[in-house]
Amino acid sequence: MDWAEWKARREKAPAIRRVPLCADGEALAELEEARTSRDPKLRRRIPELEERVAQATINVVLRALPADEYAELKDQYRPTDPKEVEEGRQWTDDFMPALVAACLVEPADIDPTELWELASAGERRQLFLAAHSLNVLVPDLDFTKPGTGLTPGTGRPSTT
Repeated sequence: MDWAEWKARREKAPAIRRVPLCADGEALAELEEARTSRDPKLRRRIPELEERVAQATINVVLRALPADEYAELKDQYRPTDPKEVEEGRQWTDDFMPALVAACLVEPADIDPTELWELASAGERRQLFLAAHSLNVLVPDLDFTKPGTGLTPGTGRPSTT
C-alpha cells in the first residue's frame, strides 16, 4: 500500500470502537447464568435471552481524534492543583466524559452529557477505556492469525 492509498483509507474509515450498552441488566444476568449453567431448561432460554439483550442494547460508536485535537483536549484537563501534579495525575476527573463526548459519533441523537450521567460506573469505564485506547494505543494488526503465512528467515518458522 502506498501513502496516497493509506491516507485515503484513513480518511474514509478512521479507527473506531463499538461499545454495546444494555439497558436490561436483568436480562444480561439471566443470559450469563443460562450460558454457564448445565441445566438444559436454562440453556434452552439462551436464544430468548439473547433477543431480550439485543432489543435493549445500543451500540455507541467512538472514533479516534486527530492527534493534535487529542493533545489539545488533554491540555485543557491537566491538573493545576500542585498536590495533584505531585501525585502524578495526568488529567482532572472531567477529562473522562469530555474525551468520550469528543469521540462519540453514533448514535447521532445521543446527548453525551446525558449518556455519561445515565451510565453505570462500569459503563463509564468501558466508554472511557475505549475512547482512550483509540487515541493512545497502536491498533493490534495481529499478523499471527491463521492464513497470513510464514515469514522468511533463519531459525524456527514464525507467523510474525
